[in-house]
Amino acid sequence: MADNLVTQLEAADLLSCSLSTIQRLRQSKQLRTVNIGRSVRIPIEDIEWLNRQGLSCTRAGGTSSMQKMEDLKEHRFGQKIRRLRNGASLVG
Repeated sequence: MADNLVTQLEAADLLSCSLSTIQRLRQSKQLRTVNIGRSVRIPIEDIEWLNRQGLSCTRAGGTSSMQKMEDLKEHRFGQKIRRLRNGASLVG
């Protein structure tokens, strides 16, 4: 489940918008959140939904939010592979 969650900063980066925009979307209930202790996480599905609805804040000339999500998934996959190669468990 943790692989399907992003931080508020990651969400802002994926949608190419500010942290305050993410916070406004949370307050208006357009983004669900998951609290883990004092940390706030956002389901990646909600980011994808916002992108499909055309609510992304992509700046001209910037990387598309879909490309950023793919890059983030590839990065996390690479982290898992490195953990496995080092003999660590994927859990935790």
